[in-house]
Amino acid sequence: MSRRVSAWLVPAACGMALLAVVAAGCSSIGDAFGGGDSGSPATVTIKTTGRINDQGGTVRDEESRAGIIIPRGALNAPLTVQVGVTTSPGLPMDRAEKQIGATGYYFGPDGLIFNEPAILELPFETFDIPSQSIQNALQVFCLHDGVWLRVCGHEIDADARVVRVRVDRLSTFIMATALQYSRIDWSAISGTVTDQDGNPLPGAIVEIDGASLYAVSDENGKYTIDTIGPGGYPVSARKPGYKLDDGRADVNLGETTTVNFQLTADAGQPGQMRVLVFSDDEGTKPVKNATVTLSDGPSQVPAAQTDGAGKVEFANLTAGEYSVKVAAQGLTDRTYGGIRVGAGQWTILGAPLTGTIPTEPGSLTGFVQDSEGTGIAGARVEIESGPQDVGRSTLTDANGVYTLDQLPEGTYSFAASADGYDTASTGPMQIDGGEATSYTFVLPPLGAGDLGAIEGQVLDEEGQPLAGVRVSMIQAPGQLLDATTAPDGTYQFAGLAPGTYSLRFSLQGYEPAMAENLIVSAGQTTTVNRRLFAAAG
Repeated sequence: MSRRVSAWLVPAACGMALLAVVAAGCSSIGDAFGGGDSGSPATVTIKTTGRINDQGGTVRDEESRAGIIIPRGALNAPLTVQVGVTTSPGLPMDRAEKQIGATGYYFGPDGLIFNEPAILELPFETFDIPSQSIQNALQVFCLHDGVWLRVCGHEIDADARVVRVRVDRLSTFIMATALQYSRIDWSAISGTVTDQDGNPLPGAIVEIDGASLYAVSDENGKYTIDTIGPGGYPVSARKPGYKLDDGRADVNLGETTTVNFQLTADAGQPGQMRVLVFSDDEGTKPVKNATVTLSDGPSQVPAAQTDGAGKVEFANLTAGEYSVKVAAQGLTDRTYGGIRVGAGQWTILGAPLTGTIPTEPGSLTGFVQDSEGTGIAGARVEIESGPQDVGRSTLTDANGVYTLDQLPEGTYSFAASADGYDTASTGPMQIDGGEATSYTFVLPPLGAGDLGAIEGQVLDEEGQPLAGVRVSMIQAPGQLLDATTAPDGTYQFAGLAPGTYSLRFSLQGYEPAMAENLIVSAGQTTTVNRRLFAAAG
């Protein structure tokens, strides 16, 4: 529910305005303010006292550079609010009809903050403004939360000379003013910035000294500072690596004054160079780890290598000419002479090399896990097929992590195996050069019917059982298992995955014996008996 609150409006003296109000024929807030003799735009400053919080900022009309500066303020009553803007008598108008102002600020019934929506009636004094012009001559602005300015919803009763303002909850105060005038004619400063040789200098900053008005020269060295009033202005141009150049612009109303600048290089500032190396035979593919050497210049710098994007940078170079040598494995070396580095400037050199970039090896990495997702330690990952290194393998660590590196680019297949688990294979897969390919093997456990066994008896040359014989089983992937014969010479390896195995029999004082290429099948027991003969001597 809205409340009606009476407030008052204090007329301002001639030449004072609280806030820019868009009158008939004006297009923006900034149109209401002109520069004085110095050309500075008018500014509204709101000063507050009270508990300081972290809010504050500047509201600015970017088009004309006029605005409202709001320092860090507070929303807690009591606060003292001072509002005002002074316009110079030199306001650039081609036809000033009338300048009449009325200002005021209003407080809610419970202090500065309205706790609920309210309607304010703002009476204004009798001005020499036709009633039909009031709608275009008056706008009302609200400051919200101590920071942002926006137009309040309002109604103007021209006959009653009252403005009714709808205030949202949390509005802090309201300002209103009336200003009647005609079109403003602005002046400008324009020109070109060049170096000592007359070449255009893009990116130079041209500014009016003592004012926050500036322009940046374009690719042709041209700049323009517009929306200024008439008067005399000190101006300067600057750019990193060059000495500052200054001058003066005498500006007439509604005219553009030309001021050109010529900047001289400052040899005392260091320059920088960026070299981009790429293969000209492979569609500008970046060359990694190319060696770039600078020589024959005023600075001695160590050689450096390009990164993955084919880029290398050199800093703190004395201005002058350098030779740049670029070398990379598999590509033709090339030297670029007469590369000039300017003081305080970046020099960028594109360095194409001919030839084909050697392909870096890739890798396969990942996990070997059981069906529960737990890593299997000591599992073997082997290259089953590929361009080279078939049969090369690696073992997983305690967490089931493996890596097979130095793999030439190509198509491979890999297999993973572990005791008590079925074997898993990747099938054909692509390994790309210079990249790590990830793959996780999941090995299901073998059931009792999926396992086999090897058993047998070891005898001496007279057919008597030999106790304590060490029987070492070598599984095809390379794992070693040991067993010792019982007093009756028997041994057994149970729970073996199907595959090919070899056995070695050894006992001190006897010649060792081998049993190779033993086939173990699922659900089957393979019997292997051996005789050991006493060692000679």
